[in-house]
Amino acid sequence: MSASHDLTAPAPPARAAPARPRPSVFAWALVEWARTRLTPAAWPGAALVVLVAAGSWDLPLALLLVAALRLLDDLLDLPHDRLAHPERALSRAPSTAPFALALLALLGAGLALTTRPLLLAGLVALLLAGARLARAPRHLLVAAKYPALVLLLGGAPLPALAVGLAFAAHEVLHDPTLRPAGWTTGALALELAALVVLLPVALVLPGAALLGWLWARHRRQHPSGVWCRAVFLPALVVP
Repeated sequence: MSASHDLTAPAPPARAAPARPRPSVFAWALVEWARTRLTPAAWPGAALVVLVAAGSWDLPLALLLVAALRLLDDLLDLPHDRLAHPERALSRAPSTAPFALALLALLGAGLALTTRPLLLAGLVALLLAGARLARAPRHLLVAAKYPALVLLLGGAPLPALAVGLAFAAHEVLHDPTLRPAGWTTGALALELAALVVLLPVALVLPGAALLGWLWARHRRQHPSGVWCRAVFLPALVVP
């Protein structure tokens, strides 16, 4: 009998199944995301801006909604962040499934707690629809979530608009990857000018001086640092 038909020949070794990440890996990835992405400025700071503009005291709901939309932004930005920010927890995670489940839980809680669930659902749908937009128009879409949060917390339209303009301007001032883009200086000028128009008459001159200084720093390519947060001061006095 030939060797090719030898029934006593040892069977080839079975191929080992790929190891699955342990649940602790997913839990650690979520904790690491929260530690690095829900920083004081990005989470409670943004929630406080929204609360002041809305004239609301519902801090738990504001924190919940800001965290949910922050996670949604990061999931939608993942293809870009894997190249531009490979060190981030979400970029290094073996799977996005735990993050998607956490997002569903946060949004579900937000829909249950807000008095305007249709507005929140519409905002999420808008962000999902705009996920494939280029960076230039998408920075406005991402900033649009903050005026929606002001409205969700019972705020008026004009303060909501001011907060949206401030966050859009902050995105340009703060994000160094947007600096080389040719459209940023003009977009920033329009956003800051619109903020000045919304200010009470008594605050137009000091507001214009502050916002003009921020625009000049951006035009000269100065590092923004903490100074870019000054853009929120005029937004919070719009009646």
